[in-house]
Amino acid sequence: MDPERRQSGEGIEQLRWFAGVPVGTNPFILKDLAGTLALLWPGTVAFVAAAQLVIAGKIGLPHLAVAATIACYVVALAAAAFALIAFPLLGNRYIVLCRLFPDAVWCESMRGRPLSLPDAFHIRPFPIEPPARQGRTATKTVPWDRVRGFDVVAGARVIRLMGERGTLLRLYCPDDDTCGRAAAYIGERLKVMKS
Repeated sequence: MDPERRQSGEGIEQLRWFAGVPVGTNPFILKDLAGTLALLWPGTVAFVAAAQLVIAGKIGLPHLAVAATIACYVVALAAAAFALIAFPLLGNRYIVLCRLFPDAVWCESMRGRPLSLPDAFHIRPFPIEPPARQGRTATKTVPWDRVRGFDVVAGARVIRLMGERGTLLRLYCPDDDTCGRAAAYIGERLKVMKS
């Protein structure tokens, strides 16, 4: 689906597009999940060991072994919960509507249709038709004055808008052409903001 350049009511040009975003096979989400699970394991071990120390007043090697076993179960449960949410409940995808306005970037996330096999195994964002009806959505708006730069993730069809403290927003593009147009638009806006 091609991005649309259209005039808003005030005659201001904007760029907009819909994209399907994988959840359970998305490298960015999986990286965040791996980092969370890597912190969850030692945190659980420390919590269980501290509880043992408070309750029994001492801790030994068998107690640490039990704490490590419990931590493994907690990490496995968290990973299973992610898989349950990502695949059966979300169908391994959600839909984003991205709009680039002259004053801000606007991104709305919404659930797609129930699981459809052709859309279930994407790794990169993919073209998708606009939904016929929308349920609950989540919207994020980032004004251009908060954006310090951007990074096009090669081959992933993702543009990261960078702020003072890291990534402000990821824009998922359905194809390479849309990604190129969006990167050009963002580059133009940042030049205007810096001048």
